[in-house]
Amino acid sequence: LRAATAIMLGELKVGQRMSEAMRLAGPPFTELHCGAVEVGERQGDLSLVFERLAAHTEEAARVRRRLLSALSYPAL
Repeated sequence: LRAATAIMLGELKVGQRMSEAMRLAGPPFTELHCGAVEVGERQGDLSLVFERLAAHTEEAARVRRRLLSALSYPAL
């Protein structure tokens, strides 16, 4: 994450759009993240995009935890 953030910061400093800086930084930024930020840039509402991405990421983590728990239960 630190390396991706450093790449992204360098790209932003030279005037790159945030969505493009995220694409160039690579993982952990997915195409979903980059595309959503690009839409937010065009609409001028990045705060709403970041709120929705945070909610999506939290829900995905919650589902992943539940799935792993359900899969590991028979092994115990």
